[in-house]
Amino acid sequence: ASSDAIPIRSATLDEASTATAAPVMLDYPAIDANIAVEPYGVSADGQMDVPDDAALAAWYQFGKTPADGVGTTVIAAHAGSEETPIGPLYALKDATPGEEVTVTDEDGQRHQYHVSEVQQLGKEGLDFTPFLRRPVDARGEQLC
Repeated sequence: ASSDAIPIRSATLDEASTATAAPVMLDYPAIDANIAVEPYGVSADGQMDVPDDAALAAWYQFGKTPADGVGTTVIAAHAGSEETPIGPLYALKDATPGEEVTVTDEDGQRHQYHVSEVQQLGKEGLDFTPFLRRPVDARGEQLC
């Protein structure tokens, strides 16, 4: 066998990759935020779809769940909206590295995270593209 041979892997999904529970709640005590999370996808303009009401957060349903253990679980919400002028995540501007965030999934599992870095960007500076990649099949076709 040649040392530059391409490894061959099965294209079937194992049970672990399909059986993870979606996030349903985000709790961030340091900024007094507790917000329900619902699955959302991509809007017509190619950006992550987010609920109009700042009282509700979106989980990017084509991405990873907290139980996946690897990859990025994307959860987003507006800071404020017409219905909720100051949303639960408005105080993210005051976030500090080291603070704990808990995401609860639909199976009741609690997943702990710690803030590692804080960046403040205007809407025009946001680019979620690296986090919004949809899965592809064995032929490289995008799955929806």
